[in-house]
Amino acid sequence: MSKGLVEKEQVILIARFCISRLDKVLSEKNFSWDDVMNFRLYFASNLNISHGTLSAIFSDVFNELVQMSRRKKVDAEPILNIVPVLGAGRSLLTLDDIFTCELIASKC
Repeated sequence: MSKGLVEKEQVILIARFCISRLDKVLSEKNFSWDDVMNFRLYFASNLNISHGTLSAIFSDVFNELVQMSRRKKVDAEPILNIVPVLGAGRSLLTLDDIFTCELIASKC
């Protein structure tokens, strides 16, 4: 596989890992997905995967989480924003990550 290319199956695995880790953090902090105001996913635009494909993958993974955990679906507006960027990472020195995410939750 050449640099910059990612297979759909790899993205599905990454999405499952990402959502399961976020779910664990939310539950450890006594939050639920209903408390999430915004989940922003930054992805490197050189991945050669479309915005629509990423959106569908993460929607499917959210639905899997709902089915596996027997939770109700979140009734609010979609919380997922997918943002293409030139690079993703923790700083300008490490822009080689595939995805970077930002989760904002609040208890009302």
